[in-house]
Amino acid sequence: MAEVLVIDDGEVGRLGRCAALERAGHRPAAMGWEEAGRLATETGAKRFDLVMAACRPNPTSWDRYPVVATLTDARRALGTRTRIVALLWGSAIDNPLLGRRLAVAGVNRVVDAAEACCGERLDRMVTDRRIGRDPEPTAHELSLLGVGANTDPDAMISWVMANLADPGRAQAYRNAFEAGFAQNTCGLSRRQAYSLRLNLTRVGHIHAGANRAAGGPVRAPELPRWGDVVAITNIARGLDASSERSAQPVEDHARLCVA
Repeated sequence: MAEVLVIDDGEVGRLGRCAALERAGHRPAAMGWEEAGRLATETGAKRFDLVMAACRPNPTSWDRYPVVATLTDARRALGTRTRIVALLWGSAIDNPLLGRRLAVAGVNRVVDAAEACCGERLDRMVTDRRIGRDPEPTAHELSLLGVGANTDPDAMISWVMANLADPGRAQAYRNAFEAGFAQNTCGLSRRQAYSLRLNLTRVGHIHAGANRAAGGPVRAPELPRWGDVVAITNIARGLDASSERSAQPVEDHARLCVA
């Protein structure tokens, strides 16, 4: 028997998993992410053996995974003995930069949410530490993406979010990461565009490819191409239409068996 905390903003998935875990002999508790955020700030928070966190992408947020910050706080509040398993939808589980963010936040394992579809599988997720995989990407996986082993996707997101907080230039920075805009049409000045490429390259440890001489109105051959920087930053923030569709709560676990 294990004390399990289920975090999910999808009510069907949250209550269904709790019922399945209870029938399997565990003692589950459930809450949404807002409540989990408050739990993280409480002193003397209840201890759990495992946290099962449904990390759905938020399509209304520039950073599709703002829940990562809540996981960081929860890890701090619950201590290192509590194992944290993150449920991910669609291709998010294969996103190495999201994996790095989750690993830094203290997540022990990531599991495809499709695997959490019945009581038997949920029970195995609690009792068998081999279910799922370590979220931390390998250096080879990061290299294939075009970033170094010391990449810091959280720092990349923080840098952009700081600029999005300025009403006078927020829209131009939003445009920079949209497919319909180029470096010279997004609304950033040349200096701002260069600063974006420079800063995101540094904190993201983005590699400059063989075609790095390109770059639009700001020629900086020592830096990666504008398109590469934008693409990798979009991966870091978890932009993935297919994962967003598959994670919609209306679809989630309508077939969840609790028997």
